Amino acid sequence: MEYKILLWSNLSLFILHEMDAIYRKEWMMLYPVNRLDETNAHILFTGMHFFLFLTIFFMLDQYFYYIFWIMNIFGILHFAAHIIFIKHKHNKMNNVFSMGIVLLIALISALSLILYFFINQ
Repeated sequence: MEYKILLWSNLSLFILHEMDAIYRKEWMMLYPVNRLDETNAHILFTGMHFFLFLTIFFMLDQYFYYIFWIMNIFGILHFAAHIIFIKHKHNKMNNVFSMGIVLLIALISALSLILYFFINQ
């Protein structure tokens, strides 16, 4: 049950982060989406999330441990990507709210993996 609560918390924060990413036009940092005009880039970036979340919700039901590992590894790597691109000219996510969400995802991911390794020893 602890794993589920941690994963649900991470997924909730991830959805919140993606809402923030759409608001702050994160696609401006992503090739090739940043090559499109703003309207089409917004539609594509937002629309891709339908398939992303459909896959995540399906995996929650059918393949819990796969999504557990994927989300935890992604949460840590995603934080690293935000640090690497912190000075990107189109990065509008350099604020306490946006980075706080990304940091919480990374912390919950790390905690989840630590607990998994200690509990399953």
